Amino acid sequence: MTDDNDVISVAELVEYCRTQAGLLSGNVETIGAEIDELLDEIDADIAEIRTRVADHSSGTEGPTASSTTTGPNDPQSASWNLRS
Repeated sequence: MTDDNDVISVAELVEYCRTQAGLLSGNVETIGAEIDELLDEIDADIAEIRTRVADHSSGTEGPTASSTTTGPNDPQSASWNLRS
């Protein structure tokens, strides 16, 4: 506004307050739009999680990495034979 020693008129104070209110209004609208976007993302994530839980509960889930891969302790993955 002005220096501490300056006195402002009522009209100047009103104008300042209107300007600040307008700026804050714009911030609120921007924040509202950002919140809406975040909520949409959360809703999409929740829908995906619900689908995955439902698939898991009903047994229709696809194969997992642990059930389809072979590891070093799996006899099928051994390339050598101890019986030679």
